Amino acid sequence: MAGPAQSESGPEGWHGTLPADCRAARSRQTARQCVGGRAALDPWRQINRFAYPVRVNADGVIERYINGAWSRPAVHRDRNGGACVSLKGKRGKSVSVPCGRLVMEGFIGKIPPATYVLHVNGNKEDQRLCNLRFAVSAECGRTGGRRRPTRPVCVCSEDGTIERFESVRSAARAYGVHERSVSGWCAGKWRTSLKGKRFVYADQMETD
Repeated sequence: MAGPAQSESGPEGWHGTLPADCRAARSRQTARQCVGGRAALDPWRQINRFAYPVRVNADGVIERYINGAWSRPAVHRDRNGGACVSLKGKRGKSVSVPCGRLVMEGFIGKIPPATYVLHVNGNKEDQRLCNLRFAVSAECGRTGGRRRPTRPVCVCSEDGTIERFESVRSAARAYGVHERSVSGWCAGKWRTSLKGKRFVYADQMETD
């Protein structure tokens, strides 16, 4: 049985002209509702919050519909090394969206706040749906999602004793100084204001 007629103006929330292949895909999806308790998925899932149609598939492929044809946007890296694409929002402003988050949004729907998308195998190049999972902010920090790795700090005294701290923060707390001061001393940007103390990164001492 054929599904209900689809609007030529596109899905709800979309105010442009929907491509013919997207209209056909939506019609097929409506006609093939729940089989054995699970909804049959079309290869492509569409996202409608941009200035043009955007679609994703389970292989992690992202395409946008511009000038009458589907094309793949260029992939760039964010400051954490994650893969992102630049898409134009409905207000005309370009936004950078993580590829994995976009794929999950296409299949799962709107992602709740303070929820991140992690790669199961640790490979940020692998955007397949089976390689993505949700994580809360605390878990994201434990698995290295957005938290920068810490560098152990050594504090050398004139008498030859060496104190080792697991991070800049712990060294700053121990000596009652600001973290930026410890980072500056370790990087050699300025001299330490603590008499008889020298702050260095532990890995720098091992290479000296």
